[in-house]
Amino acid sequence: MPILDLIRPNPGEPARLVMLDDLVHEASAIGGLRVWQYKRGHTYDVTIKFERRTGSEIEAKASHSDLHLALRAAIDEARALGAA
Repeated sequence: MPILDLIRPNPGEPARLVMLDDLVHEASAIGGLRVWQYKRGHTYDVTIKFERRTGSEIEAKASHSDLHLALRAAIDEARALGAA
């Protein structure tokens, strides 16, 4: 059974139902994905590592106690840093 969550993709847009698999797929499409949780009950640390056209390697990082929100924040950060 997939894990579902309500995500508001952009301010002003209506919230929509997003599966965790969709967020993982979107993050993986940007670049290398790493999800880490030190131990149960701690925050999730998400890193997306990608390369710009110029060859520069960039890491977008986010942390949150909710995995959905940590992934969404890392994806947003990567996009803000110029990920395609």
